[in-house]
Amino acid sequence: MVRIVTIKLQPRALLIGFIIVFIVSNSIAALAPNFKVLLLSRLLSAVMHAPFFGLCMSIAYNLSAADKGPSAIAMVQGGLTIAIMLGVPFGSYLGATLSTLFLNNGASFKLITSIAAGMVLFGMILTMLTYKVENNKILNQQSG
Repeated sequence: MVRIVTIKLQPRALLIGFIIVFIVSNSIAALAPNFKVLLLSRLLSAVMHAPFFGLCMSIAYNLSAADKGPSAIAMVQGGLTIAIMLGVPFGSYLGATLSTLFLNNGASFKLITSIAAGMVLFGMILTMLTYKVENNKILNQQSG
């Protein structure tokens, strides 16, 4: 539903906007004073999840050669799977390790979330700067 409403927007700006919504909603979740705020912030994050990955797959398909489109979509899905399989346990381990350093006050979660969110946003902006949009198609500026 969100993607249907935002179909006229530029993919570059929309992708960065989705990441910003993720960062804001997860920051609200980290600082939530009660369960209701936590639930609403997680709901906002979940609403942005499907259009974000749908847009990522669309961009990957458009950036690839005509015969490599399905492979590009598979790479996006494979990256998501690997990130979940490796990132979640590593994040849990890192959070548990750092929580002992910060006296279990939740500061380690906030620190890890802030660093990860900043890295993702910075990487997305740098990556998306190398692409241009013509006729609602994303083109790599480096290759022509």
